[in-house]
Amino acid sequence: WGKLKFLDGGDLISACGVACQPGVVRGRDKSFVKYTLEVDQNKRYKNQPVILEKRAYYGQVLHFIALKLPPTCPFIQAHPSRIGQPSSHIMAVIMPIKPLPTPLNEFGMPSYKKLGPIQVVDASTIECVVGRVKDRDTWTIIERHSIIQHFGEELEAASESRGDLG
Repeated sequence: WGKLKFLDGGDLISACGVACQPGVVRGRDKSFVKYTLEVDQNKRYKNQPVILEKRAYYGQVLHFIALKLPPTCPFIQAHPSRIGQPSSHIMAVIMPIKPLPTPLNEFGMPSYKKLGPIQVVDASTIECVVGRVKDRDTWTIIERHSIIQHFGEELEAASESRGDLG
């Protein structure tokens, strides 16, 4: 599939493998997303218990794949509400960014120069479409609600200092 839209007025994501050419910048690019994965904190220590934590990642969606899973699939068996019924599942093929080790910008957004190896993730882990801004040879991720929150806090602080609130 080339596009995926979240319900209830959510973002429309355009997969780059269908809607554009990877690495070519033309107009608006709705293929970069923020997604969250659970990562084992002890993955380097095989004798330690699995401790999962959610981490945010950013990357470019290349394709969406729809899978119809049989009722006997281990994924279905792990979700009791789906046992006994076939299930459609949407996966996203994503090239994640390789964040630079430099500190995040004032909005807490990462910068990058290159994309990493392809990952296939559950499309339900995608949170939103993100923008990018290029400065010389470096791209910085721009997340709308982070910027809105930042400016909202600044406006609130300015209003409080003038005595406009309360």
